[in-house]
Amino acid sequence: MLWTRQGRRGVAAVAAALTLTLLPGAAPASAVTRHGAARPATGANDWDMWGYDLQRTGFNPNETTLDPSAVPGLHLDWQFPYATTSYNAPVFASGVDVDGTPTDLVYAGDNSGEFYAVNAATGALVWSQDLGVNDSVCFGDLGVSSTATIDRATNRIYAIGGGGALYAMDLADGTIASGWPVQVTQFPNEYVWDAVAENDGELYLGVASTCDRGGTYYGRVARVNASTAAVDGNFYVTDGPDTGVSGGGIWGWGGVSVDPATGDVFEASGNGYPNDQYEHFEYAESVVRLTKDLSVLSSDYPGLTGKDVDFGSTPILFTAKKACGQQLFVMNKDGEVLLYDADDIASGPVEALQTSAREIIGVAAYSPTDHRIYYGNPSNSPDKSYRRGLLSFRIGSDCKLKPTWSYKVKGRGLTTSPVSADGVVYWGDSVGNELYAFDQATHKLIWSSGSLFTDSPRTEPIVVGGHLYITVGSSLYAFGP
Repeated sequence: MLWTRQGRRGVAAVAAALTLTLLPGAAPASAVTRHGAARPATGANDWDMWGYDLQRTGFNPNETTLDPSAVPGLHLDWQFPYATTSYNAPVFASGVDVDGTPTDLVYAGDNSGEFYAVNAATGALVWSQDLGVNDSVCFGDLGVSSTATIDRATNRIYAIGGGGALYAMDLADGTIASGWPVQVTQFPNEYVWDAVAENDGELYLGVASTCDRGGTYYGRVARVNASTAAVDGNFYVTDGPDTGVSGGGIWGWGGVSVDPATGDVFEASGNGYPNDQYEHFEYAESVVRLTKDLSVLSSDYPGLTGKDVDFGSTPILFTAKKACGQQLFVMNKDGEVLLYDADDIASGPVEALQTSAREIIGVAAYSPTDHRIYYGNPSNSPDKSYRRGLLSFRIGSDCKLKPTWSYKVKGRGLTTSPVSADGVVYWGDSVGNELYAFDQATHKLIWSSGSLFTDSPRTEPIVVGGHLYITVGSSLYAFGP
């Protein structure tokens, strides 16, 4: 189980000068604006999904405005208040035809079950849909935690609500497509934390639970056909309900990663139940490569020690050196990071490093501009050779990880997932309630959000169209130069 997902229920405290007052049950209608309205994004520039791409690298190759010289001038443009706390990351579509006007839109949901489309230039609400909640035993209402995905070919955005139903909505007005939603979860305690992935008309979702003590659940990758609006495949981590072994949830915020060249799907799973001898039953606590039809190609249980050594992370795919081929990087709750040859998962990790004494949860990033892997390290390693904060590694000639630089923070615990664009890496300290930006060439801190946030940044920021967007607590924030 992923314990650190608990967070705080209800509306997070937000500084009074920046917050709109909402009537009970009312959806937010507009945003608080600072420094005037944000400029709209230029060109056909989208951030379609968690991590920007199917490999979940967190790298935007099309950003050309927020370079290291512009980022120090970032300021708050607007703040959009959700109805309650939000755990998912925003996505962005440029130039959507809204009543005949090309409009840039930012999309995200919250724990009330509402899913919002917000004008990226003004912070005003354009439309919203109620996608439902799960009244969980552990955390009360859980609504839209999964990050949505955009498909410009069909003019749709796909998002899953708290009740486990996947919706297909029109980008411009939120109209639900005929035949939708599609029910993905099968038991009351099943829940989707993970981001939706779409490839070649198929949608992939990782299923876990609201929490372990909430009841039965069977972790799996579910596949939904966008044309037929039906579940057309499942990969069960513990081989399905007939085995009597439950659990095996897929917890990573980024869901599964996909190799766009082959369509192969990569997942990292949690532990099976009951505990002890079943914790790594079948494909639990493993890294698995699947075909696009969800047949197992290869897998590895890396022999991690301890109880509840889930993967609370999504694998990222990248090619840093031609001689090393495609590699996979993933983090585990035992404080280790693992590097694999993506074409030879079954041989086990090329390298495993113990960089933290605490559980590592989140998704790493890979930047091809400086050939670096970035991730948030929640604590010092047991031998103090790695420090808490942002860590950076390159891939050496031996195809293994080489530390390059780091940024230390005071607090210990959960961090955001980093992203990079135009020579800048962005990362948030959830304990210190602060978002940072670093020049990738000089490794210097060039911007921070300061004392603006009164809650923890937890998911990932997005950098697109010359602006920075992030969900924190019960608000969506937009920053511009």
